[in-house]
This record gives sequence, C-alpha cells and structure tokens, in this order.
Amino acid sequence: MYNLHDTICAISTPPGESALAIVRLTGDQSKTIAEKIIAEKQLRNRQTVFCKMIDEQGDIVDEVIAIWYEAPKSFTAEDMVEIICHGGYVVSQQILLLLCKSGARLAEPGEFTLRAFLNGRLDLTRAEAVNSVIYAKSSKAKQLAINNLEGRLNSRLTVISNSLFELIAILEAEIDFGDEEATKLSRQQIESRIKSLNELVDETISTYDIGRISEGRAQVAIVGAPNVGKSSLFNALLKSDRAIVTSKPGTTRDYLSEYIDIGGYPVILTDTAGIRDSDETVEIIGIDKTKGLIDNVDLCLFVLDVSRAFNDEDKHILDIISNRSYIPVINKIDIDSMQKSTYSNLFAQGNQLRISAITGYGIEDLVIRLRETLIDRLPEPQDGVLLSQRQFGCAQKASGCFDNTLKALNDGETEEIIVSLLREAQNYIGELTGKITSDDILNSIFSRFCIGK
Repeated sequence: MYNLHDTICAISTPPGESALAIVRLTGDQSKTIAEKIIAEKQLRNRQTVFCKMIDEQGDIVDEVIAIWYEAPKSFTAEDMVEIICHGGYVVSQQILLLLCKSGARLAEPGEFTLRAFLNGRLDLTRAEAVNSVIYAKSSKAKQLAINNLEGRLNSRLTVISNSLFELIAILEAEIDFGDEEATKLSRQQIESRIKSLNELVDETISTYDIGRISEGRAQVAIVGAPNVGKSSLFNALLKSDRAIVTSKPGTTRDYLSEYIDIGGYPVILTDTAGIRDSDETVEIIGIDKTKGLIDNVDLCLFVLDVSRAFNDEDKHILDIISNRSYIPVINKIDIDSMQKSTYSNLFAQGNQLRISAITGYGIEDLVIRLRETLIDRLPEPQDGVLLSQRQFGCAQKASGCFDNTLKALNDGETEEIIVSLLREAQNYIGELTGKITSDDILNSIFSRFCIGK
C-alpha cells in the first residue's frame, strides 16, 4: 500500500511533443513544495497565476501557469497544485525532478484517484469510471463511463444496499427483542423482499454485456477447416491484407486478432488456425489454441467452402462450436463449380450467409448480421452499468447469496441463518461500491491506472 502521508507528483499529460503539459502535486505540502521552485511565491487558492519556475541556481526553467486548490476542494480532497508548462519531454521532466528534490515523491499509477477514493471524493465505482473514460475505445464506452462517473451505478447500488440494510435491521430486531414492540415480517414477506433485491441485482448483472461490448471486449472468431478462406475473410472484414493468404492448407499456425468497428463498437476479430487432423507439432499447437479460444468468444463465424462438399472436418468443427453462438458463412461463391445442394439443407436459409471473401460479395451483409447479433440486442441502460470483471464478479456473488438465502428460507432455517446470509450479500455489495475493501483489491484496481491520474 502507498504511503498516503507523502506529497506526490506526476506528469498528467501523455509524453511527446505538445503545446502544453500538466504536472500535478497532491498532499499537505503541495503549496510549500511548489513555491520552492516558483520565483514569485504567490500561489492563490483556485486562481491561475502566471509565474517563473526556477532551478537550484535560480535559472529559469519555464514560464508556467500554476493553480493551487486548497483542501478539501480539489480532486483528491487534499491540497493540490497543477502546473501548466510548455509541452515536450524536457521541460515537464525538469519540473518533475525539481519537485522531487524539493520534497515530493513520484506518484504510483492511479495514486491520485486512489486518494480521491480514500478521502471520500469518489466511491469505487466512480473511481473505476475515471480509468474507463481514459481507456474508452468508443464514444458509447466513454458515455457509459461518464454515466458511472456521475454516480449512476452508485445510485443503483445504493437503492439495493439501503433496502438490504433495512431488511437486515428488521430481522435482527426480531431476533433481539422477540415479542416486544418490533416490526415483524412473515416468511412470505421476507421471501418477497429478498426476491425483489435479487431481481435488482440480476438487472445490474445484465448490464455487464453492455459495458463489456462497449469497451471493446466482445470477441468474434473466424473458424473452419484449412483453406476455406478464413484469412481472406479476416482481411476482407478489416479491409486490409493483415493475414497471410496462400493456397496451401494450414498456413495459419496461431490466431491473429485485430479490432474491427461494428456499428460504432470495437470488436475483437480473430483469425484462427484451421481445425483438422495433423502430424505437425506447430500446427497441432495452433489448433489447440483455436479450440481454447472458441470457449471464450461471443460469436463464431463458421466458414465453409462452397466449392466442395460438407465433409468430416466440417462436421467435427460444427460439433465443437455447437454450444456457441455461430453464423454459417458459405465462402467462395465466385467459383463456378459450387456444391449448392450440400449446404442448402444443412442450415436454415435465413441463418447462413453466402459470400466471396475475394470479390467482397456479401461482406456488408455479414457486417450487418454481426451488428444485429452483437449490438442491436443490447438494451439501452437507464442507469449505470457494470464496466469491469471485478464489478461483475461482486454482483454475481451477491446474487448467489440471495439464492442461498431463499433456499434457506424455504428449508425453514432460523432467522439467524437468514441474517448471516444476507450480511454476506451486503458485504459483496459493499465490496462493489468500495465501502468494504482490502489493500489487495485497491492495489489491483489502481495499479491499472496511468501515472498522474
């Protein structure tokens, strides 16, 4: 865990040439340390000051704009200084070095936002949203992160938390006071409240797909036997010769992934090794990787070669992907000698798509089908959404606790057991919002932030 009593500093803008750069400090000694290297020593609360930065010899390093934010009215709720200097590598690094020599230390990744969280300026869902805004890969992802930053996810979770707290309080009062004046709930009323809470949690869990896909974590794998045109289709969808294409089967030995824009969402498209029986060690490894990948993708494009009949290799692949969502893509329709009858009866006509990866025929229809399958089914969230695997995991565990509570209730367990299970659910909701955290969890979350944020 970081030493939170230190005054820390970092460059908050990306490296490289630019008109301006920003160096930040936060901590009790921010103003004092900054004024050690400011010739005029005239920082004023929440006002921009034009001043000269000087080194140990009194030489001017740069002319800057400096702003001091007095605690608690700053991003971190601590004293904080922002120095806006000329861009480029040299000037900002010189200022950073002078600040460190004057008593500050370099910030760790995410330490500014961590302090904002620990000082009560942000709950954990808002803090994670800061990082999601920075790394958003689409305008939709950015907007969802902004919604969380505004507190919409926290508001949703607060409703759940408050209702759960009220139910636990009533049940504990019944246990403590017995027949005395205390609100009593029948078993049916307790069950109804728990079901309502579980529905709210499950609604929250259902938002994870929206967040995950908007952040560019949807995966589509192109699968099929060797030489059916998977790499050609990969290139056609990317509109770039990214994958090597030859007439020799088994060219792709490892999978290759790139982002593709589907309806404004970044989707990971993967070209995989052709699945077949092989004696070559490298090809076998590639095939095993393909099979492992299929288990984790959202959608498979099952590519078939219309110039030949459906064979045992195709059937084997169909068996592998049968429990996954897939689209049959009948390729090479530009070839004259087509085995039309073989594929007409295998898949519903409305499901399969006929394309030519070489000529581009049918590619736009395939993109539309991808959008319909991955994007158009997503509901428009009215509240905040789950944006991280951590958040999703906490919500799932809370839902599992409610399921266990309902089972215990139906089994006639005591109110003490019911309360203990509800408290477990409360802990997971608290872990989601940050009311209950451990150093390990916080380090894991904030270590993924960029330095200076």
